[in-house]
Amino acid sequence: LGLSVILFEKDQLGGTCLNRGCVPTKFLSHTAKIWTEMDMAEKDGILFVKAQIDFHKVIEKKTEIISTLRDGLTQRILQKKIKMIQGTASIIEKNKIFCNGAEFEAKNILIAAGAVPVKPFISRAISSDELLELDKIPKKLHILGGGPIAVEFASIFCALGSDVTVSIRGERILQKWDKEIAVSLTQSMKQKRIHIQTKTDFETLQIENDAVILSAIGRMPNLEGFNNTYFDIGSHNGIITDAFGNTKTAGIFAAGDVV
Repeated sequence: LGLSVILFEKDQLGGTCLNRGCVPTKFLSHTAKIWTEMDMAEKDGILFVKAQIDFHKVIEKKTEIISTLRDGLTQRILQKKIKMIQGTASIIEKNKIFCNGAEFEAKNILIAAGAVPVKPFISRAISSDELLELDKIPKKLHILGGGPIAVEFASIFCALGSDVTVSIRGERILQKWDKEIAVSLTQSMKQKRIHIQTKTDFETLQIENDAVILSAIGRMPNLEGFNNTYFDIGSHNGIITDAFGNTKTAGIFAAGDVV
């Protein structure tokens, strides 16, 4: 729209969806679906000799897809003459940003730092980010939480051959979704031999030592390192904005999972 734009990014371009969310999980879902269909095909008389999953190659392909999409995104941004700076940026004054030892003045600042997994409360538990970096399929996978992330990973790794258990505090998975959807998915998961433990006390939960533990108890706005002098924080730990993304400070906006 004609503005001069600088994009600060401390990690990788594309954020959660491209690097740690939608794209890698949908590729793993695709892989799991093919594996499941091969098993079903054998029941119909189509035989495969010594079919097996090379999970190392699966992860390599996942990484290649992400890298290709990220490169395309980078080229589009450069073509639009958007300046990219790799580093952790902070707001030091109303119209000043500090990054990599330099100061930048800006008429408008947009905070779009996204969200991060809630830290696991069991010491050996891993986050969904770390689960996506495993180089082998867990023999046993114990998932804490019953939201969309937990349900998706339970379905993927069950199809890939893991013995999956889902433990939730409440009475059903997907508490924030329609009950009919949750009940239907629960029945489907149980048919696939996914174990669902309800009304679980996480503090006293006993988990086998050989199980990989996934903490999928939710995500929270990523405000690490931010000075909240220029915006207010809401009840869910996100930045409060109006319908147009305005914070309480003129010229400072916020959008996405950080709000």
